[in-house]
Amino acid sequence: MPFLEERMNGRFPLFSALEEAGAFAVSDTTLPYTVQRALDRFSFGLDLVLDSIGARIAT
Repeated sequence: MPFLEERMNGRFPLFSALEEAGAFAVSDTTLPYTVQRALDRFSFGLDLVLDSIGARIAT
């Protein structure tokens, strides 16, 4: 997280507002939040977005 905060540093106000509102809070705290877990979640979200775009293009 410090790496992300260092890179963001106010560059994206909407992203910052979402973070402050708790949009990126980790809901399952039973597992440690690792880089691999973050990448897995990102990959899952990206797959959803790309599948949606693909379905839209197909219609």
